[in-house]
Amino acid sequence: MQNKQFDLDAAVNQWLKNLRKFEGYEDGQIYEIEDHLRSEIAHLCKEGWQEKMAFEKAIENFGSPAEVNQEMSKLKARPGLFFYLPSSFKIALRKIRRNSTINWLNIFSLSIGLAVFLFIGLFILYEYSYDRFHKKGDRIYRLELELFQSGQWVPSSTNSYYAGEVVKLNAPQVEEMVQIVKAQGTFSYNQQKFTEKKAAVVSSNFFNVFSVDFRHGASEGALKNPNSIVLDVHAAQKYFGEENPVGKQLLLEDYQQLMTVTAVIEPIPPNAHFAFDVFVSFESVKERMNEQVFTNPGWTLTYDYLLLKEGADIKELEAQFPSLVENHIPTFDNNNFKFRARPLFDIHFHAHSGEELGINRDFKQIRILTYIALLILLMTIFNYLNLSTARYMERIKEVGLRKVFGAEKSSIRLQFWTESLLYTFTAFVLSGILIALSLPFFNALTEAPINIHVGFVELFLIIGFWLLLSVLVSLHPVMILPTIKITNALSKKWGLGSSSTFRRVLVFLQFSLTLALLAGLFIMNKQVNFLQNTDPGFRTEGVFSFLKGRIEAEKLEAFKDELLQDPSVLSIGQSSIDMPGTLQSSTFFRADSIADNPDNVIKAVYVDAQFFETMDLQLSSGTHFDAQKGMGQVILNEEAVEKFGWSEPLQKSFTPKNADWEGQVVGVAKDFNFESLYNEIIPVAFFYDPDNTHWMYVRYTGDIRQILPRVRAIAEGFYSESNTEFRPELIDDRLAEQYKADQIILKLAGLFTFISILIAGMGIFGMAFFITQKKTKEIAIRKVVGANIPQIFWFLTNDLLGLLLLAALIACPLTYFGGIQWLTSFPYRISISLELFLWALLFTVMLTILASGIVVLKAALQNPIKSLRYE
Repeated sequence: MQNKQFDLDAAVNQWLKNLRKFEGYEDGQIYEIEDHLRSEIAHLCKEGWQEKMAFEKAIENFGSPAEVNQEMSKLKARPGLFFYLPSSFKIALRKIRRNSTINWLNIFSLSIGLAVFLFIGLFILYEYSYDRFHKKGDRIYRLELELFQSGQWVPSSTNSYYAGEVVKLNAPQVEEMVQIVKAQGTFSYNQQKFTEKKAAVVSSNFFNVFSVDFRHGASEGALKNPNSIVLDVHAAQKYFGEENPVGKQLLLEDYQQLMTVTAVIEPIPPNAHFAFDVFVSFESVKERMNEQVFTNPGWTLTYDYLLLKEGADIKELEAQFPSLVENHIPTFDNNNFKFRARPLFDIHFHAHSGEELGINRDFKQIRILTYIALLILLMTIFNYLNLSTARYMERIKEVGLRKVFGAEKSSIRLQFWTESLLYTFTAFVLSGILIALSLPFFNALTEAPINIHVGFVELFLIIGFWLLLSVLVSLHPVMILPTIKITNALSKKWGLGSSSTFRRVLVFLQFSLTLALLAGLFIMNKQVNFLQNTDPGFRTEGVFSFLKGRIEAEKLEAFKDELLQDPSVLSIGQSSIDMPGTLQSSTFFRADSIADNPDNVIKAVYVDAQFFETMDLQLSSGTHFDAQKGMGQVILNEEAVEKFGWSEPLQKSFTPKNADWEGQVVGVAKDFNFESLYNEIIPVAFFYDPDNTHWMYVRYTGDIRQILPRVRAIAEGFYSESNTEFRPELIDDRLAEQYKADQIILKLAGLFTFISILIAGMGIFGMAFFITQKKTKEIAIRKVVGANIPQIFWFLTNDLLGLLLLAALIACPLTYFGGIQWLTSFPYRISISLELFLWALLFTVMLTILASGIVVLKAALQNPIKSLRYE
């Protein structure tokens, strides 16, 4: 009833009559103002407003006749450009409120894309920050060893104490050297006993080289005196609570040795490639350690770090390495041993020997995230440009009208610049809010304690990025629209075919990026799943391992016998290396029909007779170890036999070079991946030597939650006497740990790809909204002449789907070759199938149909009479 009582024409005429009271308006100008006003009212009515409310809203947006006249007077006066800034911001705010669906959709999609880009940027910056808190970090290098084995150089992050001393004493470029040995020990205080797994035996000058903050005590001389120990805050609190423990003593249970606390340090930052909380100097335990650690160049147990003098040239130092090996290290030969100095800042990304002090990040993972960040940023910009261009094209008549009243190109450009600044500023604010709200979730996902710190430099970069993005996304309409002739703008003969082409190019690029991200994610997911699920060659489920500790041989047998009485325990084996893990130990050997030369080095694993049975390792020929036959039994893997060129390996002589016994090959083991699938299978020799093992494996059946308490109860009776803590680990968990970094990257890639799809969906929705508005009259005419809903749906979406198929022809081949390039870095990899790209295309087609379907169906179902009336 309200619409019938309200006379829209009379209300518009009255408003125009009031405007005519002001001088200087010609009939053509009044006509254009009326047309612009009526277009705004019609738009509001289409959105569901009643005529009276639509008129009032349009008048509110336009302003009163006096306000309109004032604005037009300003245009006619042609003052300086900056005079228009206040009114430009006022108009920009009004434009955000008008057409709110498209405007806010555009702003929100931009804010999401920016938030994702900044999130990835924060994560990458955190990864690059590893070890950079060390004040002398640019002069610190790790002395690493490379061994020539089976025709290839095998890197090792560890070296020997002896080799480090040689370099320190004979290289003038070296100012100081620090050596580290990973350790674990049990300490007690006032009947409180804890096993410290993150302990280290270090040189006494450790804190002179590496930067650590001290809470109690001082870095100078903290580890100088024998029997000194330094704890971090968390370790100190376990024993002493909140009191200052400096001067108090802990009992090192392993050696029954009292250690004096000389300092308490803050926890080592998480962005360090090593993480220790207990530090003991070599001087404190040197007499207790095996003499071979310090005198045998082949005992590569230490991590050696060199601090170069100011201005020293690392290349000059590395040039001396061959002569140092030749002249000062017995048994080493430059043909099969060489040193390298790795910069401290390179360790986190580029050191992957398998013996690292922490989990390092593969640089190709960071490269993938960088590509994803750039693709999402491009997609976001393309999406914003597309919707903005569509929105600006609707304002051509407004440009013409402003020109009628004397507006210059500069003032029109200023208006569009101002709107762009306001829109992008709003998006930046929203992205900041999204980052702040999502940061705890993001940190939990990445397991990285990322904090947001906005200082002067960061603020300057953000403002610069905002201004650059504002200019970039508004460049096209700002340069094109003000150049349109007044007659073309008012007659709708715009001559802007290039703008339509520009939007089609943007849609094509957006589809291409969506397909590339989806297909890339499918390839990455398939490869990571392949690595995790490929049979390593031994049965991982139903096995847990633990350190054997210092149990005497006789008690160890009693311990095993008692465990085997439990019906859930099937078998128990022993090994010198925890698996899956790293093949660290190597040995020189002599063998039948193999010439004695320095290249005769092979990875060595020492096991007992039950090891192969417990780990379900299969033999391709020969027999398992026989405990009754004792030392001298050797099992080689198939890779070793192939390298040696033996067609009949059984009964061949094979002996460690300095052994006082003769070895003989009794079996050949099928190849299996002792290390992760990032490393190729290499030659390995298994020696029967139970006394040289450190780890025990228990194969069980049943529920581990019920079995472990029973095993623990038995173990504690034996381990309490050896001052060793019983800490079992599931083999499945250790296997999963090898690919943990990949899982984090995969989750990040999946999450951000999903968000990019959401952004693409918003863009498609906005384009469909624009298309249906532009073709409202054509839709109505088609319905009147008998077109059904599927035909109208196809009419409105066929252009989008055509661009999608064209994008697939370009994006899929490029993604395929990119995927092939990425997979070449894996020794074991998948083959890329057509199915992955078909799934990506199908998913994008469904996204396009769903995102545009709501808008298109609404337009297709609308009463054609109402649509014609709107036009």
